[in-house]
Amino acid sequence: MKKFSDLIEDAVNCIKTYNRVIKTIDSHADDFLAAFKDPYERVFVKQVFHGCIRYEDFLKTFVNVFFKLHTGTTNRNDAVLF
Repeated sequence: MKKFSDLIEDAVNCIKTYNRVIKTIDSHADDFLAAFKDPYERVFVKQVFHGCIRYEDFLKTFVNVFFKLHTGTTNRNDAVLF
């Protein structure tokens, strides 16, 4: 069983590698999660991925405001993590 920090990293990688021009949301998630053995880990990463795609517009707005408020203490490269 993976640590929670590893699962968050896996979810971030799933989001970063998603390209809506090439694959659908479900096919990308299924391909990305094919190597996962634990069904609970698969469900967690898939739910995080689907939630981030579903609320993408809200999350973009939130992250932009967050970075404006915390300019000196945050790094734009971590936008997907936030």
